[in-house]
Amino acid sequence: METNNNLKMHFVFLMQLLELVLVVILTIASFMIAGRLTYNTWFPFGAYYGLIFFTLATAVEIMLLAHYKYFHFLDMSFSGVMGKAAGVVLLLNYILIIMLYFTGSVRMSVYYFIVAAAVQVVSLVWIKTLSTILKRNALKGKISLIIGNPKDKDDLLRVLKGQSINRLTFVPENHECVKTCIDKADNIYLMTPVANEFKREIIAYCEIKNKRLLIVPEIHEIAMRDSEMTQIGDVPLFTIEGFRLSEAQAIVKRMIDIVLAVVGILLTTPILFIAAFFIKLEDGGPVFFTQVRSGLKQKQFEMMKLRSMVVDAEKHTGAVLAAENDPRITRVGRIIRATRIDEIPQFFNVLEGSMSIVGPRPERPVFVEAFIKEFPEYVHRYEVKPGITGLAQVMSNYATSVENKLKFDLVYIKRYSPGFDFNILLKTIKVVFTKEQSAGVKAEEPGSDNVVDIEEMVDYIDKKSFNKTFNMKKAMFMFVSCAAVVAMSILFRYTSLVVAAAEAIAYENQYVTQTRDGFYIIEDYQVPAAVVEDRGFLTLSFESASNMDIHLTKRLQGVYILITKIPPEDIIQIDEFSKDGLTLNEISRIKSILEAHCNEKELELFKSFIDALD
Repeated sequence: METNNNLKMHFVFLMQLLELVLVVILTIASFMIAGRLTYNTWFPFGAYYGLIFFTLATAVEIMLLAHYKYFHFLDMSFSGVMGKAAGVVLLLNYILIIMLYFTGSVRMSVYYFIVAAAVQVVSLVWIKTLSTILKRNALKGKISLIIGNPKDKDDLLRVLKGQSINRLTFVPENHECVKTCIDKADNIYLMTPVANEFKREIIAYCEIKNKRLLIVPEIHEIAMRDSEMTQIGDVPLFTIEGFRLSEAQAIVKRMIDIVLAVVGILLTTPILFIAAFFIKLEDGGPVFFTQVRSGLKQKQFEMMKLRSMVVDAEKHTGAVLAAENDPRITRVGRIIRATRIDEIPQFFNVLEGSMSIVGPRPERPVFVEAFIKEFPEYVHRYEVKPGITGLAQVMSNYATSVENKLKFDLVYIKRYSPGFDFNILLKTIKVVFTKEQSAGVKAEEPGSDNVVDIEEMVDYIDKKSFNKTFNMKKAMFMFVSCAAVVAMSILFRYTSLVVAAAEAIAYENQYVTQTRDGFYIIEDYQVPAAVVEDRGFLTLSFESASNMDIHLTKRLQGVYILITKIPPEDIIQIDEFSKDGLTLNEISRIKSILEAHCNEKELELFKSFIDALD
């Protein structure tokens, strides 16, 4: 057993080392590739400074990735890796821009950073894809043991099989041979609240056996999250703060809420009108539905929603939670509930201050009273404003137990930050398209009390339990998308240089006047120089499709000439000249560069490019 644990730790170390080495190599390579594609050289600002900047940027990236647990051995979802990769890459390139600015280096084109970012995102995702495949092959024979209530066995196995690359097995919490099963397992999930004595016993046993244990936290354990340690004499103490936001956090959160609410209303107004039309068309009843909910400090307010149920749905039943396949839900209601369109009017609740964009979902007072009686800690949810979406909504289903939702809400309050809110909003987009998470409360089904013997427990395998988060289809789709971004960035970046080259070649045929500040203005252009870059390529403002094809062909030919004929240092110089307008000296310099490297036919191509716009 000890040998197996040592081999496992050795494998974990090798996997993390492999990821680290690949990140270093591919990050430096991404900057070099971006330079090659956008400036036709691996080091646009010199090899010496380039290696220094790339090394510093890579070190910063590794620290950021470590902070966001990118190198964590456990599996992440594909969307989770994409989110971490995108966030780190954006911050990394922003830091590099600052470094280049303050060191007085060459001012790089924005397309350079777009290409670098796209290559970096692809690299980070594919590194995780590769490591996940290796982990599956190495760990697919390992066993994950679930300790829980026999009535929840099927649900627990179903949920965990989509998040584990191991074989899954189950043992009831009160089984006499729990420890024997732990000995045979590699990962242990304690998935039910149990007596403290049993929990301490399991934790101690797993530590002795060097087993990885995941447990369901109690409320007081959530309260201790990020607690500061102090002492009285030689007695260690933890300082436990309440479940609330500071005044500064509340102010920042309110400002963000106002901005997001206004943007949300502007973006969703067309959807709101369409949904209102069909609601009215179905049964002629009211479009909106208001319901009293409990808000901050349990203060009651009226929450707005689009009506998704029949009129007077609770006239004969009283206040009840929506059930799965609830007959009171209308046909239109099923659609707007599944897509969360019925929640759109709550942006107005956010504007008036009774709700927040992110926070615990508001409950009806009659349910709140019952929940507080069952779970006294439930009152802590009302130390913050309720939200349109929240951690419990993106991490669990509608039918998740009240206790589990409460724990998610309290974790949210403890971990609150604007960045955490933004992460929840990103997850909300995914949840909108997940039917299971919008379904109503399921009717209780009798659980199976059958307990298999120990040998059968170890052999209980769900053949579909291997996580397919990082399948090749997702990775290839992401690769193709980033490749398209790279291709378009290169095209846009070089077409701007084609315009500058064409203006320089064609200027002698124009009437030129000199201004006092030394700049020259080409007065008889029918199209101003600033407009030339966008006209005909980013729009379809052409007289005919044939003209558009001719113009696009000329641009692509010009891009090809610049990439293949002009040296990198001259490309950088043309790029610098084209950013702030051209003086006569700069025009002459660009013309001399082109004449030195291009033949007559290629020079005529640049001249005809301007003629095509006249």
